Amino acid sequence: MKDKKCNRRFCLLVLLGTLSVCLNVMIPASEERTISIAAVGDCIITRPLSPYAEENYLKLIELLRKADVAYGNMEGTIHDNKGYPAYKGWDVNLDYPPYIADELKWAGFDMMSMANNHALDFLIEGLLETQKHLDRVGIIHAGTGKNLEEASAPAYFESKNGRIALISCASSFPSYFLASSSRGDMTGRPGLNPLRLTSTYQVTEKDLEILKEIGAKPMPAPRGKDQIGEKVYSFSGEGRFKVGSKRGTVVEADQGDVERIIDAVELAKKSAHIVMVSIHAHNQAEYLKKFAHACIDAGADCLIGSGPHVLTGLEIYEGKPIFYSLGNFVFQLQTMKHISAEIYEMVGLDKFTSNPLDFWHVFRDRQAQEKRWLTIMPWMVFADGNLKELTLYPVTLNLGAERAGPLGRPFLADGETAEKIIEKMVDLSSPHGTQITYKDSVGVVRID
Repeated sequence: MKDKKCNRRFCLLVLLGTLSVCLNVMIPASEERTISIAAVGDCIITRPLSPYAEENYLKLIELLRKADVAYGNMEGTIHDNKGYPAYKGWDVNLDYPPYIADELKWAGFDMMSMANNHALDFLIEGLLETQKHLDRVGIIHAGTGKNLEEASAPAYFESKNGRIALISCASSFPSYFLASSSRGDMTGRPGLNPLRLTSTYQVTEKDLEILKEIGAKPMPAPRGKDQIGEKVYSFSGEGRFKVGSKRGTVVEADQGDVERIIDAVELAKKSAHIVMVSIHAHNQAEYLKKFAHACIDAGADCLIGSGPHVLTGLEIYEGKPIFYSLGNFVFQLQTMKHISAEIYEMVGLDKFTSNPLDFWHVFRDRQAQEKRWLTIMPWMVFADGNLKELTLYPVTLNLGAERAGPLGRPFLADGETAEKIIEKMVDLSSPHGTQITYKDSVGVVRID
């Protein structure tokens, strides 16, 4: 009996082993989820993109189309003469015809941020028309809405390899661009998702006494305290000052805005495989780094900045990429069709007889800085949420080309231009400890 029991036990073990082998053959191990992202900076598009066939242009377009998600910043409004131009001082009002939405879709864009200082260039009607045309062609957008709740909410793109979330905000904008919350007794205001900033000027004791003397009346009593409890003063109702060991400016983000955006990141992390955060920030002060780190800590997989219209550095923080500014991607101010009357006056041109080309000639030298026309397109590959690969494709916007030609339209750079762009990124990123190697006409980022 004992021998029979042993034989039965042995046969059972053999059978289980055989089943185990068969199951391993029949049910393959689960594959990692891989998602690729192509990201670009500011898109100022006043002409069609689809008619052209230059080799290095089409290579770039194919990269955008190849990615699981292609992202850019929608810098301007899309409509057919809808709304009224907002008064913006020296800043121009950007508007593009409805077919530009179709051109963006042709180029491969899937998601675009809208929170920036041009989102309401044609006030609320222009904003809503822009959303309508992006919706029409199937481009997901974030950062603006009919109220603050809608503007702050993540937007989601369903790719074949996973779900990508985008939260878009801006720290540079006219005050009347802000969206507001809805209440039971008051509807919300359409606008953008803000990250408001406060600047405090740090001065010496002697400086403060001089400021008091300059004022037409004595300085008012301290208006509260800063975040570390020091007294803060206002000067004739303008600016904030505090005494410090040396002169300087401290820029701080509104804590309520930070918390609202972080809440959106945490929500998106529960609902998507990859979370992207974009910020339009002309001011690239220390607050931006703190904000970027907070977003990554809350679950964002990358942060993409825009605003200065030039490249700034790349940081790898906790294994996640932070692009503080990607500069321009399409830069076609030279072929704008409309400029408001007060802008002509401000630059010394006749507001009735001048045209956009006259305006371009006034500002051509200012816009001709090479750094505005050289950029990168990052290609990011995430595997199960972890950054696996990061390649920087150098891009030129063809400074020096004729106005009617490819000026402002992006091409993959090669040769000396490609090497120059990547070397510039190496210099800009070295303060963050980021290591970038130039190889085969691209920049390869070390991510371990």
